[in-house]
Order: sequence, then structure tokens, then C-alpha cells
Amino acid sequence: MFCPKCGAPAEGKFCEKCGAAVQAGGGGSTGGFSMGNNAGSSAPPVFTAPGLTMNIVGALCYIIPVVCPIIFLLVDPYKTDRTVRFAAFQSLFFSVASFIANKLVWLLLGSSSWQLASNLSGLLGLAELALVLFLAFKAFQNEKIVLPLIGPLAQKQV
Repeated sequence: MFCPKCGAPAEGKFCEKCGAAVQAGGGGSTGGFSMGNNAGSSAPPVFTAPGLTMNIVGALCYIIPVVCPIIFLLVDPYKTDRTVRFAAFQSLFFSVASFIANKLVWLLLGSSSWQLASNLSGLLGLAELALVLFLAFKAFQNEKIVLPLIGPLAQKQV
């Protein structure tokens, strides 16, 4: 049996995760989807599916840059959440800053020393990957990390 509100596995009359009332006698035959209790009413059954939690959405914004932040800024349940909006905007701003930093390395050093530009670009890429993984891990733990320069810009967008 699954909670109709948050989609977590539930036992008893109430969900242990969110506290929502759980329909008794609902089986696992709906494949993760639950139907609301409409016994005796003429309304059609209401189908609810378990959604992504906000901490997973925040982590996805960092792990899959540009695409996920834009999607989550447009999709209804997530676009109103302040933590998701912050993670999405910070991820977008970080992606732009990373692109600009990489282009500056190649612009300034590419013509004089191709090998040095290649090495610095590789190190910059590793540092960006480490920071993205750190931010995704912290977002998954519901911790807010505000990066210097771009973090305050993201906070203004929320």
C-alpha cells in the first residue's frame, strides 16, 4: 500500500512520512498508483502517482545542468518551491560561469600555449565536476549551499 499524497510505502491508516490518511484495503495491484476512495460518489476515481521529492529535484538540477533546471522551473509542482527554484537558478548560473571560464582559458592561453590551455581546461573541468557533485549531494541532504557571486544572484530569483 502506498500513500496517495507522497507515494511512500505506508502501513496502517496514516503515512509515516507525511501523515496523510491512507485508504485501508488498497492493494499493490495498481503498480504504484493509487485510486482515491470514491465509494458512493458519482465522481470519477482520482489517480495520483508518487512524484519526485524536492531534495531529489534539487540534486537533479545540478547533475543534469541546463535541461533539468529549465524543466523544473516550468513544471507546476516544482516551480513554486523556493528550494527547487534556488537550486535551478544556481545551477543555470554555474553552467554559464563554467562555460565563460572555459572559453576565457582558451582565449587567453590557447594561441600562445595550446598544451597549457588544455591542461588548465582539464583541471577546471575536474574542479567543476567535483563542485557539481558536492552541490548535488548537499541538495539531496536538504542543505543549501550558496556559491560566491552566483549564489546571491540565484537567491534574488527566488
